[in-house]
Amino acid sequence: MTRREPALRYGLLAFLVATSIGFASVNATSLAVIPVIRTMALGALALCAALLLQRRVIRRDTLSALGLIVGVYLIGVTRGLGNLGSIDFLPLVAPSFVLVSIGALVLTNPAGAVSQRSAAKLFVGLSLLVLAFHLATGGLVLAYPPRFEFELETTTGSLLLYSQGISKFYGLSAILSFWLVLNARSVRARIPLVGCFAVFIALALLGGGRGDFLAAMAVIVMMSLAGGPGRKMMGAVLVGVFYFGGVWLMAYFSHDFIALERLWIVFQGLSFSERDILFAEAVDLVLSDTSCLLIGCGYTYFQVHYGYEYAMYPHNIVLEALITWGVPLMLALFALVLRGLAHSDRTSPAFWAGVFFFLIALKSGDLFTAWYALAFVFALAGVGLASLMADFERGPISGQERLG
Repeated sequence: MTRREPALRYGLLAFLVATSIGFASVNATSLAVIPVIRTMALGALALCAALLLQRRVIRRDTLSALGLIVGVYLIGVTRGLGNLGSIDFLPLVAPSFVLVSIGALVLTNPAGAVSQRSAAKLFVGLSLLVLAFHLATGGLVLAYPPRFEFELETTTGSLLLYSQGISKFYGLSAILSFWLVLNARSVRARIPLVGCFAVFIALALLGGGRGDFLAAMAVIVMMSLAGGPGRKMMGAVLVGVFYFGGVWLMAYFSHDFIALERLWIVFQGLSFSERDILFAEAVDLVLSDTSCLLIGCGYTYFQVHYGYEYAMYPHNIVLEALITWGVPLMLALFALVLRGLAHSDRTSPAFWAGVFFFLIALKSGDLFTAWYALAFVFALAGVGLASLMADFERGPISGQERLG
């Protein structure tokens, strides 16, 4: 183990916690405690980043990722200056820029296999503590029908009936548990991890965030299919159980569980919470506005164009990026991401967490708060740019240039 491994291990853990723990609030007690945990995670993340930056030579893929982040954020701000009269997005830029940059630093300095496993185990352990906290404070009730007792209000003043955040947090916990199951060294070690996975994926469903739950299930199936024949068989079984079990549950218990009722509505094509409308408007804007199409219109232009408040962003990070930065720049970034994928470790927990958060960003993310998804994209693009520069120099691509 190198001297950097503790910083890599705890840096990855701190980034996972900092970008997900805020989703775990269900009542006033959790609103008081969870921000403290998040602040501690951010402090640990900053410390680990400082330790990584102490090296005399910074990795080329890290420098590439950070350079891309600086350039893209500057373009978004400068092109969006005309939008400030309607929506002041400047207070959102600095925290997003800092957290995405530190995240890209962590992701382009991959931890070793032991540290990756350790970070995943620690996050699963934290998730079990959060579960115990929810039970102890009455945030989770096990009496039939089991449910989260939300004491939080919506913007209209009504109590929440479901939480995308809860589904995100426990969905991530399920993904990391399943990764540990696939990489367990013995059957004895695998059994309790299977139990953790089953509990977390059930809680992700119980949270009621249908898109977040489906994203977690999609990642779990992809993880299975990415392995050998045994894992592919496991993926096929999961798909079968999910499909037939889901249909059975929704047919007989949908009136008892808000989560099942919401999923059934989606499968019937009855409601997408206005995301389909925002999606159509975003596509129309990209195709009809030549300026946005070619050079981008800057941050929050979508909301300004349609007279919306900030919360009515396109709810699709790719469409919002096309409006903000333009198609040519996004095509170039996409090409770098594809190249980065070819030169990255696509088996690590950090990678699958990135896939999960990116899938979520496709249905509800925005360019200021999808921190892990953005750091993941820029880290891949940084690896891709570094390998491209290595090719131009006619040198071999270093085995160290890998995204963990």
